[in-house]
Amino acid sequence: MVLVFYPFDFSPVCTEELCGFRDAEWLSFPLLSDTEGEVIRELDLAYDEWEHHAGVPKRALVELDESHDVRYRWQTEDAYNSPNMDELEQTVLSLMDGPAQ
Repeated sequence: MVLVFYPFDFSPVCTEELCGFRDAEWLSFPLLSDTEGEVIRELDLAYDEWEHHAGVPKRALVELDESHDVRYRWQTEDAYNSPNMDELEQTVLSLMDGPAQ
């Protein structure tokens, strides 16, 4: 399971990033809204303040395995940075293949 976090809807970076996820043949995903910020607090992914808003999610990717253990984590303090999709794809595909024998 891949969790994708981003600060605000409809910014140029978010739109491009989410279209990349939509178009990835190796990744289909449901949408989850963390309106109360429970997940970002649990994963320590909230800015104290960003663009004059408190508690906004950082741009981040978290890959969880079947036991919900974090297998991959990428985050940035600069919300204008984008994640490395190739690196995420390799992690997702390795989880789909199962644990190494």
